[in-house]
Amino acid sequence: MFEDSYEKQAIHYKDIVVQMHPLYAFYKADPQKPFPVMVETEYFLICSKAHLEVLHLLHNNIQKKYFGCETAYDYRTERKLIEWNKVLFSFANVKS
Repeated sequence: MFEDSYEKQAIHYKDIVVQMHPLYAFYKADPQKPFPVMVETEYFLICSKAHLEVLHLLHNNIQKKYFGCETAYDYRTERKLIEWNKVLFSFANVKS
């Protein structure tokens, strides 16, 4: 589940506290010792939403820096809901 580079890959930015996966401490204590991983639905949703929000911020910053967009797209301003069920659970037919 983890690799030695996991902790090094954390992005440190301003005063944002980096949070490691709760089971990382078990890995770090003894990388050779197996440990059970329980992925609960709520934890999966929280992590997935956090990653999507980071990608949204990254996209907005790219739009500002490279394409001159002054105001970032905001679902609240547009009075649109993020349809998390579609974002997280849609099943797309991806063709390679």
